[in-house]
Amino acid sequence: MTGLQNSENPSRAGFAWRAFAKAVRDHRAKDSRGLRAVVPEIGVTVTDLSRAMGGTHIEPQKVIAICDWMERDIRDFYVPPDHISRAGCFTFTPVKQVENTRQSKGCQS
Repeated sequence: MTGLQNSENPSRAGFAWRAFAKAVRDHRAKDSRGLRAVVPEIGVTVTDLSRAMGGTHIEPQKVIAICDWMERDIRDFYVPPDHISRAGCFTFTPVKQVENTRQSKGCQS
C-alpha cells in the first residue's frame, strides 16, 4: 500500500486508514449479525467499529483488536516513509562553479 494517506507527509511512516476502513467494511459484510452483537467479541464499542468502518482515526489498541477480529496483521495497513534517495532530491552531478562577474568587474551592490 503506497501513496498519501489522509494528506499525511509521505516522508513519515503512516497508516492506510482508507484501506483499513474498506477491510473492516468487507469483513463486517460477511457477518449477518448487527453491530451490537459483534462488538463484544471484538472488544470495542459500537462507536469505535462505526468510526473504523468510516475511515476515522481510532486509538491504536482498538485498531489492533479489530485487526485480530479480522485475522489480519496490523502491518498490512502500515505505510512506510518514502526514502529521500528514492525521491530523486539529490544528484551526483558535480556543480559547476561560476565566478561572480558582478564583483569581478568592480561593481558594487
